Amino acid sequence: MLGGAATAVAVVAAFAWFLSAQPLSPTTTAPSPAASPRIVALAPGLTESLRRIGAGSTIVGRHGFDAWTNPAIPVCGDQGGIDAEMLRRASPTHLYLQWGDKQLPPSIEATAADQHWTVRNFTLLSLEQIQAAAAAMYTDVRSKCDTPSARAALGVEAETFAASAIGQLWETATAQRTGQTADAFAKLGPVILLYSDREPVAAAGPGSYHHEILTRLGCQSAITTGAAYQVLDRETLRRINPAVAIVLKPRKLAASPTTNAAANPSPTASDQPTLRRTLGLDEAAPTRVVIIDDPLAFVPGLNLLDLIAQFEQQLPKQ
Repeated sequence: MLGGAATAVAVVAAFAWFLSAQPLSPTTTAPSPAASPRIVALAPGLTESLRRIGAGSTIVGRHGFDAWTNPAIPVCGDQGGIDAEMLRRASPTHLYLQWGDKQLPPSIEATAADQHWTVRNFTLLSLEQIQAAAAAMYTDVRSKCDTPSARAALGVEAETFAASAIGQLWETATAQRTGQTADAFAKLGPVILLYSDREPVAAAGPGSYHHEILTRLGCQSAITTGAAYQVLDRETLRRINPAVAIVLKPRKLAASPTTNAAANPSPTASDQPTLRRTLGLDEAAPTRVVIIDDPLAFVPGLNLLDLIAQFEQQLPKQ
């Protein structure tokens, strides 16, 4: 999805959890019988999706940058490496990663094979990939629950993720908008999504799930070419001259990983000149600035349901 290695490096540098990944060579082995899965998920987006499908209680190990999972759950690694000792102590049945095209350390592969861990490496750069990861994890969790009561306890009664309540909600939320909703957002004019409000700003381009959300809502994107992650100086932003600038600016972590963050109201008319000056936008231009304060805005998981809802609520209505 990303427009080359340079783009992937920029994305990783800006957001440690927003990483490219490619499928591992098959390392999945038959899991040993267990009452329920024990999952080490080494990506915040994966733990968020596990919670949304009802499997939060199966998480026994987390990523070092995961600030939303219970801190009592041990950190078993980050994008820089895997803590083999902590991973063994966690004794997982499943190891989920967003590891890229790097080879797993041979010792980890050997332990996974010896202990019959299911190992999956996910790519989380598009809405389809996020859905596919959620579906695979849902299938894994359901297959380990061998009784209806066990499945009910984890909230995975449906046969497939697509048939589950959260799966249907995701399908609806990420569908291409049609009708009055799409028309209203199209009439806003060019919309740009920014990752900061300080110079130089970074913006979402084609190939990012943030950009994809905008286009599926029916918005006219102010950036139609280039990389998924773009750094813009003030002159470039002035030249783009968007009608609406959405700024993703998380200020604090949610008290609960599944609690919707309270979104800031759209800035008032009196706030707009100050916000435009901060961004370096032409003061004479009627650019509207919307601030989205979602602590999970940069986490690619089923939590994006909340971000999509905030976009729909806070984008100006004509």
